[in-house]
Amino acid sequence: MRDVPYRSADMAHLHVAINLSTAQLGSPGLAACFIEWLAGAGQDAQNLQIEFAESALLELSKDVVDNLHGLGIWLDDFGTGYSSLRHLRDLPISGLKVDKSFVMNLEDDTHDFRIVSAIARFACA
Repeated sequence: MRDVPYRSADMAHLHVAINLSTAQLGSPGLAACFIEWLAGAGQDAQNLQIEFAESALLELSKDVVDNLHGLGIWLDDFGTGYSSLRHLRDLPISGLKVDKSFVMNLEDDTHDFRIVSAIARFACA
C-alpha cells in the first residue's frame, strides 16, 4: 500500500478531545502550548476540546482557569461529583458531558430522563 502524504487541508475539520488530570491542568503555559501546536498544524484552538472530570473543579484555582483561556473546556462525568453551581459560573465551560450512569437507560428510566433533560436545559440557559 502506498503512503498518502499528510495534507493540512485533509485535517481542516478535525476536532480533538483530550482528557487531562488535575495535575496536567495546572501546567504553566498549557493553553499557549496547545494553541501553538494547533497553529503549526493549521488548526484553530476551537478544534481542541480539553476535558476534565467534575471532581477536578474542587481543586482548580483561578490561576489554573486563567491558564486555560482560549481553549474549549468540557466538564466530563458531570453529575457524579460534589461541585457547586458556583464553580460552573466561574469557569469558562464550553460544554458538559453527562455521566454515562444517567444516560444509559434514558428510554426505560423516567427519573434519569428528567435529570438529563434538566441538565440540558440548564446548560443551554
